[in-house]
Amino acid sequence: MAWPSLLTLGPAANVGALANSSSFSSTTKQATSDTTSTRSCDGLATLTTDCQAMLKAAVQAVNPVQAIQRHVRIDNKQLMIMQNEEQDEDEMAWDTYNLDDYDRIVVVAVGKASSSMTATLVEQLTGSDDDTIEEKLCGVVITKDGHATPTEQELLERQGLHFYEAAHPVPDERSVQASEHVLSLLQETASERTLVLTCISGGGSAL
Repeated sequence: MAWPSLLTLGPAANVGALANSSSFSSTTKQATSDTTSTRSCDGLATLTTDCQAMLKAAVQAVNPVQAIQRHVRIDNKQLMIMQNEEQDEDEMAWDTYNLDDYDRIVVVAVGKASSSMTATLVEQLTGSDDDTIEEKLCGVVITKDGHATPTEQELLERQGLHFYEAAHPVPDERSVQASEHVLSLLQETASERTLVLTCISGGGSAL
């Protein structure tokens, strides 16, 4: 009588153990799956956030207004232009120009972002403590049709800069006229006491 009991209890116990083991394994797999899914979602969310941050940083880096504000400074009649922003802030090198050394400041700007770049530059120049800058300032701005705001155009023309719109990507007659104006202005003002500032952006080769 004992043997059958042992034989019966033995397989029964094994089956129960297997059943419990199977149940535990299934629960563990589900828990692991849920954890993996959660980690995947968290990882995807982090990746999405990182991609959005990189895209935002890239757009800000090429924003024409911010680019000029970041690379150009006016300090006590000193025009400072950053050489290389990839260096640490403490190691950044600047080209410095004493505005008192120049009788004319000529701005030549060309490209689809030229109007916003030049408007920002002009605001910085005329916003300095040097009251003579407005008298010294002149230039030519060439941009693509529809790429300048009315505010930018009004500011540029008020400060004595000639504003042109032309075709892109295929140049037209207006491109030729604007380019001829640039050449004649540079020839007329060529001097050691003339400071020429250029603002060049994408599309400049056609405009």
